[in-house]
This record gives sequence, structure tokens and C-alpha cells, in this order.
Amino acid sequence: MSSAEPLVSVVIAAFNSELYIEAAVSSVVHQTLSDIEIIIVDDGSPDETLACVRRLALRDDRIRILALPTNGGVSRARNAGIEMARGQWVSIVDSDDLICRTRLERLVEAGERDQADIVCDNMLFFYDEEQNREEVIAGGALLKEPKWIDLETYILGNCLERGSPSLGHLQPTIRLKTLRQTGALYDEKLTIAEDYHFVQLLLAAGAKMRVYPWLTYFYRKRSSSASHRLTLPALAAMLDADVRFRTSLVAQLPHIRTALDRRTRGMLRMFAAIELVSAIKKRRLNDMFKIACRQPHAPLQLFDWLAARVSRGIRAKWVAPIGATASPKNDN
Repeated sequence: MSSAEPLVSVVIAAFNSELYIEAAVSSVVHQTLSDIEIIIVDDGSPDETLACVRRLALRDDRIRILALPTNGGVSRARNAGIEMARGQWVSIVDSDDLICRTRLERLVEAGERDQADIVCDNMLFFYDEEQNREEVIAGGALLKEPKWIDLETYILGNCLERGSPSLGHLQPTIRLKTLRQTGALYDEKLTIAEDYHFVQLLLAAGAKMRVYPWLTYFYRKRSSSASHRLTLPALAAMLDADVRFRTSLVAQLPHIRTALDRRTRGMLRMFAAIELVSAIKKRRLNDMFKIACRQPHAPLQLFDWLAARVSRGIRAKWVAPIGATASPKNDN
């Protein structure tokens, strides 16, 4: 393969992705921007993921493969892929997701024009198990037009509150120069919310983030994916990561502290709600009472979950078939 510097390095961390990896890579291979390299990091998959990737590499010499001997998690795999990157920009794509064929060209062009360090597009969730169920990650006024996102706004957009835009879900495309200068890495202790903490570090180091309203990233939600399950250990790791971030100088700024406090309250409510679900399943009335007393918002959080699930079920059954959102297979 040529050693010339590509415009974009696309990093795909893969683990047990044999059913999805070919579609994900195909959506990258067929980008309108051809000046790219595709770095696929197999994270010790015991299935046929690596064999599938090697077959794909025979068809396109822009594909580079790194096979890790053991599974170390998505953060470690992404860090390894970023270390290999040679492009001016690094774009993160999950191994079971899809991207619009014009995505990289539009993001890089806009990032260069606006002199941004991090660029993101909007995201559509689609579900394997429910063909008619789709959700836009950041709706409303936030992404009606291109918007600069500073550190405070980013933290407040990740407070685990109902109606929050969940900016941490957005997959970043970042200037490699910015990554090298800041030394930012994915937190390898995290199994969930690793994108949020990664971008947070970049913003704290002074990187400029621009988010565009284009719906060009399609995020596959499947029940077997660990990234969709918010467990008590995963939430505890997120809390620990926030504590470490608070020790940094930027976190001592009053407005950043206030934003972090709000995020912490949201995570503690979520923690209590998960505990409450466990107590209800085990019919432990005393534990239910103690949790509700310690965290009065936990029952409300649980009610919000149930209401959201009922609402999604109604939309999947009645609204989507009538014609809700565009299919993720649509390149427009």
C-alpha cells in the first residue's frame, strides 16, 4: 500500500461482528471521498470477523488490518487504530453501523471551511429486531442548523435526563494533528460512554467542535451489543471517569463544575433506578423503600423509562408504517 498521507483515516474497532462488518466496511469503501484509508482493528474476535475482514482487504488496498491477540475492549482497539492513522482527519465508525456515502466528504469539507477540530453529524438509531423503529439522536432546536459545541454545552448534553440530546452518542471525526497535540485517548476502563469522555478531554484541551444537522450516520441497535446496556458496573465506571476529569484544571472553572454536578445528579438517579428495578424483580420491599428514600427521583426515572418504552412501541406499531423517517439505506 502507498505510504502517501490520505485525507481521512477511518478507524473501525470490531469484535464478533461477522454478521455486520461487511456492510459497515462497504458503506465506507463506497464513500464519494476516495482519499481515505480504512483501519480495521479486530479485538480478538473468536468468530469469523477477522477472516471476513481479510477477504475485504483483498478487494481494496485502502484497508489496513490490525489483529489484536486478545479482547481488550472497544477503547483499547480504537486507541490502537488511532495510533496507526496517517490521515489529516480520523473518523470513528462502529463495526455494525452504516454511513451515508457522502458523509466523509461533507464533514471534512465543512470542518476545513469552519476551521473546526472535531466535526460530527446527527445520528439515526435503527433496530434489527423492530424494522419500523427508528429514532433521531439529537432533535429539536439543537441541530436545526450547524452549531459550535463548547465544553459546558457538551457536558449538559450528556446528563442522562429525559429529553437530553445525548451528544456523547455522536461519532466524531477529528483532526489528527489535534489528537497528537492533546494526547487524548479513549478511556480503556470504560465499556460505555467512551466517546463522551474522549471528546470531553479534547474540548477541555481547547479543541473546537462543530455539529451539523445532516442525518448521515446510521447506528444499529441490537440487543446483543454491550454498548446498549447501562449496568451498575458500567455506570460506576462512568462516575469514576467523571471524578478523574474533575481533578483537571478546567474542571475547577465554576460553570464547568455546575455542569458536571448536574451530570452527576443524573447518573446517581439512573444508578438508583437500576437498583430499584433489581429490587422490584426480587420483590424486596425494604430495599425498594430504602432506595426511594435515598434517591426520591428514582421512581420518577423508572416511570420515564416505562413511558418511553410504551411510546416507542406505539410509534413502531402505528406511526412508522405510515411513513415516519427515512430508511438508513437511503443515501440522501
